[in-house]
Amino acid sequence: MYGFTFFFANFGPNSTTFIVPAEIYPARLRSTCHGISAAAGKAGAIIGAFGFLYAAQDPHKPEPGYPRGIV
Repeated sequence: MYGFTFFFANFGPNSTTFIVPAEIYPARLRSTCHGISAAAGKAGAIIGAFGFLYAAQDPHKPEPGYPRGIV
């Protein structure tokens, strides 16, 4: 049971953040491309977080302090 939960706890974030970029980029450009990949992932998370906040607002009844949404 421990091994099963440990596998799924480490499968997503660790493999996609560290293992995949280290394997797909050539050794000469690995650190630069790994940094670009990390920055793109963080930018996508920020856009997704604020985009969801914007999209989740009701355009007919916006909450005070938030812009009108698109739903």
